[in-house]
Amino acid sequence: MRACALLVLALVLAPAAAHAYSAGDLLRDCKLQVRAGDRTIQKGPPTLADAMAIGGCTAYLDATAQTLNRISKSLPVGDKARVCLLQNYTIPNAIGQYIKFMEDKPQSLGSPAAEMAMAALARAYPCH
Repeated sequence: MRACALLVLALVLAPAAAHAYSAGDLLRDCKLQVRAGDRTIQKGPPTLADAMAIGGCTAYLDATAQTLNRISKSLPVGDKARVCLLQNYTIPNAIGQYIKFMEDKPQSLGSPAAEMAMAALARAYPCH
Protein backbone atom coordinates (compact mmCIF):
# COMPACT_ATOMS: atom_id res chain seq x y z
CA MET A 1 0.00 0.00 0.00
CA ARG A 2 2.73 2.47 0.99
CA ALA A 3 4.82 1.61 -2.05
CA CYS A 4 1.80 2.12 -4.30
CA ALA A 5 1.05 5.50 -2.72
CA LEU A 6 4.68 6.57 -3.12
CA LEU A 7 4.60 5.52 -6.76
CA VAL A 8 1.46 7.60 -7.33
CA LEU A 9 3.10 10.58 -5.62
CA ALA A 10 6.20 10.19 -7.78
CA LEU A 11 4.13 10.06 -10.97
CA VAL A 12 2.01 13.07 -9.99
CA LEU A 13 4.96 15.19 -8.97
CA ALA A 14 7.56 14.08 -11.52
CA PRO A 15 8.71 17.06 -13.59
CA ALA A 16 8.88 16.77 -17.34
CA ALA A 17 12.32 15.66 -18.44
CA ALA A 18 12.73 18.64 -20.76
CA HIS A 19 11.70 21.26 -18.22
CA ALA A 20 11.80 20.90 -14.46
CA TYR A 21 8.91 22.69 -12.76
CA SER A 22 10.49 24.89 -10.10
CA ALA A 23 8.99 26.29 -6.92
CA GLY A 24 9.20 29.69 -8.59
CA ASP A 25 7.21 28.42 -11.58
CA LEU A 26 4.50 27.11 -9.28
CA LEU A 27 4.52 30.36 -7.29
CA ARG A 28 4.05 32.37 -10.51
CA ASP A 29 1.15 30.14 -11.56
CA CYS A 30 -0.49 30.33 -8.14
CA LYS A 31 -0.21 34.12 -8.02
CA LEU A 32 -1.83 34.21 -11.45
CA GLN A 33 -4.61 32.01 -10.05
CA VAL A 34 -5.23 34.47 -7.21
CA ARG A 35 -5.23 37.48 -9.56
CA ALA A 36 -7.66 35.70 -11.89
CA GLY A 37 -9.93 34.96 -8.96
CA ASP A 38 -9.81 38.64 -8.00
CA ARG A 39 -10.70 39.53 -11.60
CA THR A 40 -7.69 41.86 -11.80
CA ILE A 41 -5.73 39.83 -14.31
CA GLN A 42 -7.11 41.67 -17.39
CA LYS A 43 -10.37 42.86 -18.90
CA GLY A 44 -10.82 40.05 -21.39
CA PRO A 45 -10.74 36.29 -21.05
CA PRO A 46 -7.40 34.83 -19.99
CA THR A 47 -5.02 33.62 -22.65
CA LEU A 48 -4.66 29.89 -23.17
CA ALA A 49 -1.27 30.01 -21.43
CA ASP A 50 -2.77 31.85 -18.45
CA ALA A 51 -5.67 29.40 -18.23
CA MET A 52 -3.26 26.45 -18.26
CA ALA A 53 -1.11 28.06 -15.56
CA ILE A 54 -4.15 28.72 -13.41
CA GLY A 55 -5.35 25.14 -13.76
CA GLY A 56 -1.83 23.87 -13.21
CA CYS A 57 -1.53 25.54 -9.82
CA THR A 58 -4.85 24.19 -8.63
CA ALA A 59 -4.24 20.67 -9.91
CA TYR A 60 -0.64 20.52 -8.70
CA LEU A 61 -1.29 21.65 -5.15
CA ASP A 62 -4.51 19.70 -4.69
CA ALA A 63 -3.01 16.48 -6.08
CA THR A 64 0.03 16.93 -3.83
CA ALA A 65 -2.15 17.63 -0.77
CA GLN A 66 -4.50 14.72 -1.38
CA THR A 67 -1.64 12.29 -2.05
CA LEU A 68 0.33 13.41 1.02
CA ASN A 69 -2.81 13.14 3.15
CA ARG A 70 -3.25 9.56 1.96
CA ILE A 71 0.42 8.62 2.42
CA SER A 72 0.57 10.24 5.86
CA LYS A 73 -1.67 7.54 7.26
CA SER A 74 1.23 5.09 6.89
CA LEU A 75 3.95 7.41 8.27
CA PRO A 76 4.92 7.23 11.94
CA VAL A 77 3.29 9.67 14.34
CA GLY A 78 5.54 12.71 14.73
CA ASP A 79 7.00 12.51 11.22
CA LYS A 80 7.30 16.12 9.99
CA ALA A 81 6.31 15.10 6.47
CA ARG A 82 2.83 14.06 7.60
CA VAL A 83 -0.06 16.06 6.19
CA CYS A 84 -3.54 15.84 7.68
CA LEU A 85 -6.22 17.60 5.70
CA LEU A 86 -8.98 18.57 8.06
CA GLN A 87 -12.38 20.04 7.35
CA ASN A 88 -10.78 23.49 6.94
CA TYR A 89 -8.83 22.37 3.84
CA THR A 90 -9.77 24.21 0.68
CA ILE A 91 -7.82 24.62 -2.52
CA PRO A 92 -7.80 28.44 -2.25
CA ASN A 93 -6.44 28.12 1.30
CA ALA A 94 -3.73 25.70 0.15
CA ILE A 95 -2.77 28.10 -2.65
CA GLY A 96 -2.56 30.98 -0.16
CA GLN A 97 -0.46 28.88 2.20
CA TYR A 98 1.95 27.98 -0.62
CA ILE A 99 2.29 31.61 -1.74
CA LYS A 100 3.03 32.78 1.81
CA PHE A 101 5.48 29.92 2.39
CA MET A 102 7.43 30.74 -0.79
CA GLU A 103 7.40 34.50 -0.22
CA ASP A 104 9.09 33.77 3.11
CA LYS A 105 11.70 31.60 1.32
CA PRO A 106 12.80 33.47 -1.81
CA GLN A 107 16.11 31.61 -1.73
CA SER A 108 14.18 28.41 -2.56
CA LEU A 109 12.52 29.61 -5.77
CA GLY A 110 14.87 27.45 -7.85
CA SER A 111 14.09 24.32 -5.83
CA PRO A 112 11.82 21.64 -7.27
CA ALA A 113 8.14 22.55 -6.98
CA ALA A 114 7.35 19.14 -5.48
CA GLU A 115 9.79 19.63 -2.63
CA MET A 116 8.53 23.09 -1.72
CA ALA A 117 4.85 22.19 -2.17
CA MET A 118 5.26 19.25 0.22
CA ALA A 119 7.05 21.43 2.77
CA ALA A 120 4.42 24.19 2.56
CA LEU A 121 1.55 21.73 2.92
CA ALA A 122 3.21 19.91 5.82
CA ARG A 123 3.58 23.25 7.62
CA ALA A 124 0.03 24.37 6.82
CA TYR A 125 -1.70 21.07 7.63
CA PRO A 126 0.34 19.27 10.30
CA CYS A 127 -0.92 16.16 12.02
CA HIS A 128 -1.39 16.55 15.76
